[in-house]
Amino acid sequence: MIVYQATKTQFLKHAFEDDIHEVVGAGYKERTGRRVGPSEFAAWKESLVYMAKVLSDRDIPEDSGVAIEYGIEP
Repeated sequence: MIVYQATKTQFLKHAFEDDIHEVVGAGYKERTGRRVGPSEFAAWKESLVYMAKVLSDRDIPEDSGVAIEYGIEP
């Protein structure tokens, strides 16, 4: 299930200006009605900011799509 979807520009704003883990957590709760545990929430915080640093590459178009899928469905 997709819990987050945005452009590269929006994702970078969420990562560097907002709290991306909070944004993704809200998407998760909206789709499942549940919250994730503290360790998963902390893992999102670290890994998504790292991913934002990778996506900051100027060679990646600003309108590229970014999606986060949670629990890949068969």
